[in-house]
Amino acid sequence: MRSKVRTSVVVAAVVAGATLLGGCSPNPGAAAVVGDRTITRSAIEQTVADLAVLDPAVEARAVLVRAILAPYLIDAAAENGVGVSPDEIRVALDDVAATNGVTQVPDWSEGTIDDVRSRTALTDLQALPDADEILNGVAEEILATDIDINPRYGELTAGTLQVADAVLPWIVPAAPPAG
Repeated sequence: MRSKVRTSVVVAAVVAGATLLGGCSPNPGAAAVVGDRTITRSAIEQTVADLAVLDPAVEARAVLVRAILAPYLIDAAAENGVGVSPDEIRVALDDVAATNGVTQVPDWSEGTIDDVRSRTALTDLQALPDADEILNGVAEEILATDIDINPRYGELTAGTLQVADAVLPWIVPAAPPAG
């Protein structure tokens, strides 16, 4: 009897813990929720894997920031006559892979295509004569959107639109070894 009670208590504690930890994320499996759009952790991981073929130093946090910004930048580029199609990006990625001697080119994921499109869009928008006005409008639109980021990636700093380390009050740094 005692063992059944102990097992029930342990199971209840595990279920409660899983429920509490699940609450740390905007949605289970989400890296971020931007308005009504969910960016999944698996999409970020796939994009990192794809881009690592070309740049082994690629970081998930940077990919997440670009995934948050991508639709805004891609739309602004298209509206201002400097948009780039997904097919153009696929060809460019294949060319870069071939130039770098990559023999097994991945089937570029949608996240990877959007990542590179957003970088291309930003570069092209910055070259326009009214770049400041356009990019300020994009920033205002992004800042007006409700953005929830999974704490494993960090937290959004509104001033810079970057993801910084999250302050997690339940994690206390270890004391340095006595010595």
